[in-house]
Amino acid sequence: MAEPDAARYYRPLDADEPIKTGDIFFGGALVAPGDPLLSLARGSALRPPGTVATYYDGPILAHSAPSRDTGFLGPIVDEPVVGIGYVMLLSYTCDYAEPARDHPLRLVAPLWDLYALPNENGLRGFVWKRPNQCPAIYYPLPALDGHFGPAYVNLRQMGLVQREVLPLPGRAAALQQPAKHLLWQKLAFFFTRVRPTREQLESVEASYNSPEAWP
Repeated sequence: MAEPDAARYYRPLDADEPIKTGDIFFGGALVAPGDPLLSLARGSALRPPGTVATYYDGPILAHSAPSRDTGFLGPIVDEPVVGIGYVMLLSYTCDYAEPARDHPLRLVAPLWDLYALPNENGLRGFVWKRPNQCPAIYYPLPALDGHFGPAYVNLRQMGLVQREVLPLPGRAAALQQPAKHLLWQKLAFFFTRVRPTREQLESVEASYNSPEAWP
């Protein structure tokens, strides 16, 4: 797979199909107190190459910290800042070898502006131009018209959420299967340090009774 291209990455979205790994949703809540690289938001302007963001002008919500009177023993964070952005649905690799199921707990990771990475001759160029060879934690995504510009997912920033928290009406994109193979390869290497081949992934898919059932 070469430099990301929207026609090769995204497929027509069927609103009635089950959610699957690689689906992208708008409306994910991202805890990012003071983080200048907060995930993309609908309508946000792309960062000019070589510049560093110093503010976030997208939607902001503030959640009060848990009451100390409830017996909560964890750390108390006063008014964390939460941005509303795009998130990608991910999955544990064991899900690939079983029929697709609506698990109650789902993994998600935020989409980030590609220009948050160092310049086109550095990490940004490596991630963008060589998605197969760049570090396994990075998964690049081409621009999606009407939603976001060139972006990437960092697998080290996955979070676990209840399925009910996913903004299902805000599903914006689904991946073509070859693009999903690359995602599964990166997930497998991230979790297990084993990288399945595309042929191995296709052989698993052949065991399903139809393409619609593919994970």
